[in-house]
Amino acid sequence: MLDRPALVTGAALGAVAGQLTFDLGLASLVSFWGDRTLLPLFAAVAGALLAATPPALAALRKAGLALVAGLVVLWLVVLFTPLCAALAAPLRRIEAPRPADAVFVLSSHVQADLDPTSAAMSRLQQGLDLVAAGHARRLVISELPAPWARYEPWTRKRLAAQQLDAELIVVGPVRNTRDEAVAVARMFGERGWRRVLLATSPSHSRRAAASFEACGLDVVSVPAVETRWDEPAFPLRIDRLGAFGALAHEWLGLGYYSLRGWIGDRPRPC
Repeated sequence: MLDRPALVTGAALGAVAGQLTFDLGLASLVSFWGDRTLLPLFAAVAGALLAATPPALAALRKAGLALVAGLVVLWLVVLFTPLCAALAAPLRRIEAPRPADAVFVLSSHVQADLDPTSAAMSRLQQGLDLVAAGHARRLVISELPAPWARYEPWTRKRLAAQQLDAELIVVGPVRNTRDEAVAVARMFGERGWRRVLLATSPSHSRRAAASFEACGLDVVSVPAVETRWDEPAFPLRIDRLGAFGALAHEWLGLGYYSLRGWIGDRPRPC
C-alpha cells in the first residue's frame, strides 16, 4: 500500500527542486530553450515516484534528498555571494572597434510576433552602430532554424529606419556558435575577406571570438550592451539569479568547444 504522506512529501520536495532549477536557469546547461515553466510539475511527479520506490532503493531516495539540498545551497550561494561577478568577468572580451570587412551579429531568438528579444535587439543595435560609425559597410546576420522566427525582416527595417547604406548578408540556418563561425569563415574565404567585427552579448564574447579565430578569421570583439541583467557587478540579487544559468552555460560551452577542438591552440579545420 502506498504511503500517502511520503508521496506528498516527495512531490513537494520534487516541486521545490524543479522551482530551484527553473530559478537558477539550469536548463540552459543542456541548451534547452523551450517552455521551462513546467519544470516544477515534472519534478513533483518525479519526486512522488521516487517516494514510492521500494525500501531496497532507499539509496536512490537519499540521492534525491541530497540533490534538493544541493540546489538549495547553490540558490543561496548565487543570491548572496559574488559568484556571478566572478563567473562573468573572464567571459567578457571587449576590444576597441577598428575597420573591418564586415560586422557579424550573432543570432539570438526572435519572438513569434517577429519582434526581437532584448538580447537580439541589443546585438543588432550594436551591429548597426558599428556600421553607422564607418567601421564596416557590410552587415552579416545568421538565422536560426524553424520554428524560430526570422531575424532578417527586422534587420532590414532597422537599416531603413536608420538610413544606413549597408550590404546585408544572411547566413544559416545555424544551430550554435560553431555553425556560425564555419558559415561566416566560408563566406569570408569566398570573398577574400579577413577581419570581422563580432557583436554578441558580453558573456558570450569570449567563446564567440575564440570560435571565429579557430576558423582563421581576424576577430575584433565588440559586444553589445547587456540588457538582461546589470553586468559585470551584479548589484541586485534578481540579476544574479537571472544570469547564473547563462553564465554556467558559457563555461560549460567553453569546455565542450575545447574538447571538440572547436577552440584552442590546435583547433580542428572548419
